[in-house]
Amino acid sequence: VIALACSLAVVAQTPEDENKSAEPRTGAITGRVVNENGQPLPHAMVFASVSAGQPRTAATDDGGNFEISGLDALVYYVGASAPAYVPVPREVDSLASYYRIGDEVTISLIRGGVITGSVTSLSGEPLVQIGVRAIMIKDANGKSSGQGRLVERPTDDRGTYRIYGLLP
Repeated sequence: VIALACSLAVVAQTPEDENKSAEPRTGAITGRVVNENGQPLPHAMVFASVSAGQPRTAATDDGGNFEISGLDALVYYVGASAPAYVPVPREVDSLASYYRIGDEVTISLIRGGVITGSVTSLSGEPLVQIGVRAIMIKDANGKSSGQGRLVERPTDDRGTYRIYGLLP
C-alpha cells in the first residue's frame, strides 16, 4: 500500500513540475535585415550558427523580416547576406554579438564595393585564369585594418576580373 501511494505521488508530480521548471527546448530567433539607410532588404539570406554544427537558415520577406525556428536552447551567432551587400564592419576591439531563442535581432548590411579591370600580356592578349588579389590596407576611416582582408578572383576568358563584396 505504501509503495502504491508513493508511486502515485511521483506520477502526479512529475509532468506538471517538469513543465513548470523546464526552459523551452526549442524556439526561434526573429528580426529584420536592413541596409545602411534603415530600409528593409527583402530576400536576404539569414543564418544562425553555433560553434559546431550546420547553420540554420531563413530568407527575409518583402519587409526584410525573418524567423529562424526550431532552434535548440543554445547561444547563436546570427548573420545575413544579400547580393551586392556586406556586413557592417565591427570595431577591432568589439566582441561579436550572440543571441538566444526568443531574441529579436536587427542586422545591418552595407553596399559592398567592386574593383574591376583586365590583365593582358605585353602584346595585348588577354591572360585567362590569372588570380587577381585585393587586400584591404586601411578602412573607410583611414585606420589600418590590421592583417588586411584578402579577396582573390581569377580572370575570365577575356582577361577581365571583377572583385566584388569589398568593404569600404
